[in-house]
Amino acid sequence: MVEDSAVPAPKPSWHEREITQALQRLANARANLATLEEQAATAPARAEPDPGDVTRAAELQADITKLTAKASGRFGGSGARARLADAQAELAAVLGRLGVSSLDELQPGGGAPTPSVDPTVLDFARRECADAEQAFLEVAAMVIPDAESEPEAPDAEVIAAADTFGDDDADLDLRIEPSAAS
Repeated sequence: MVEDSAVPAPKPSWHEREITQALQRLANARANLATLEEQAATAPARAEPDPGDVTRAAELQADITKLTAKASGRFGGSGARARLADAQAELAAVLGRLGVSSLDELQPGGGAPTPSVDPTVLDFARRECADAEQAFLEVAAMVIPDAESEPEAPDAEVIAAADTFGDDDADLDLRIEPSAAS
């Protein structure tokens, strides 16, 4: 059996780890920004609704409101229910052509095209990308001095002090005296 006598890879220094983390942050920020910009670019542009369809949808909605009340009545209810079903089917077809699910979406404020990517999120992603790039440049520009080498032999003063410690032959008094307050 062959033993692997390879020397293990040296542990990266603090500076190398910081550079790696800054690069990972930058790569993630760029990838997220690219994804969001691609989603924003491929978002379908919502066309202006056909005014004739909008008018017809409003008329159908008014008819449905009237027919709903009449369909629940005692007299003429069956005819109203048939016309109600036809009006609802036609309204669904008109709303489908307009690309909305309800008439409320066509009202002012409700019909404004909503982007597939929130502009605030896109702006945040751009700022994060710029911040990550700045952080990487700062970490990469750091000058880390080489660590001082450990002294080979202990300092002579430390050895002399250690040799004289406890040479006074006096016993230490380790008794605990009760305090006067108790």
